[in-house]
Amino acid sequence: MAPFRSISNHDAQLTHSMSRWLYVKMFLNTVSTTGSKPVQTRNASAVRVVLFVATLASSAAGASPKDARRTPGPIAMPKSGSEITIGVAELPPFKFTEPGPEEAGKPRKITGSDTEIVTEVVRAMGYVPKITMAPWKRVLEDAAQGRYDLIYSMTRNPERERDYVFTAPVSYVKDVFFKQQKATWKWDSKDFADLARARVGASQGYRYAPFLMDAFAKKSFATIDLAAGDTPELQQLRKLARGRLDLVVCELNACSWLLRNAQPSDPVLGGEKIDWIERSIGPRRSFHAAIPRNRPWAEAFGRAFDEDLAKLSASGFVAKVQARYGLLGQKPD
Repeated sequence: MAPFRSISNHDAQLTHSMSRWLYVKMFLNTVSTTGSKPVQTRNASAVRVVLFVATLASSAAGASPKDARRTPGPIAMPKSGSEITIGVAELPPFKFTEPGPEEAGKPRKITGSDTEIVTEVVRAMGYVPKITMAPWKRVLEDAAQGRYDLIYSMTRNPERERDYVFTAPVSYVKDVFFKQQKATWKWDSKDFADLARARVGASQGYRYAPFLMDAFAKKSFATIDLAAGDTPELQQLRKLARGRLDLVVCELNACSWLLRNAQPSDPVLGGEKIDWIERSIGPRRSFHAAIPRNRPWAEAFGRAFDEDLAKLSASGFVAKVQARYGLLGQKPD
């Protein structure tokens, strides 16, 4: 007796096609008509045998690619205990490197309010956070190329939602105009007509309120200076203090922290030289962690992140961290 040979996918598909043809042929041979009424003969059992063979062959051949796309299986999350690569850009007090000299072979610690919250969530999920600090433009480029599993802190908009899955809010921010304390700039108009003669500085690659982004595009100010690099906010504050800029767009907590932590002896930022216009540039916004959609498990990871973030918030951990860094306006709407 010949040994049993498993049916290949090609053989099964061929068997399936032949069985369908035999079924039709036998069905026609076993059915006769009297007038318009069909009468089935006793060969119906043979038809059932052919149907069984066709079903067996179809199962062996497997579902078509179209069927597989229609009913996808579950997408596995990263293995517990694995590293989660995270990209960030300097923006104290939310995320920054600790001051001081760098020890040989040991980079300075990346810390900050959002850093502490995000890394604690990732650990609660069962993973090991691995953070890399770089300019924000490079962080976005690297995330698009698949080098990061997660980035933060990021504001949300429809354009970005095409490329990222956003978590629940980690913190809240609002942008204001910083100015020299002795300057008399006032902003009372609905648009930016009061500030049309101002030299304005901001950070490259950041998404501000839509009507401010529109004003930048329309060149509604005398000049618009966009700073890049690791610390664009600090660069712009120094330009403001030296009189090279009239106004700097900056998140209230971020630039307030930079000014509070400037050394009194700093010839540029030391002392009370800079304050801000109280009016907010657009509504308060939220900072999120974001998972690039080039990760197949992005949606599932985002849901799991939100669950553990909610637990940490309920425990009081989030509020304690934010209070320690002196963050203002952090109560959810």
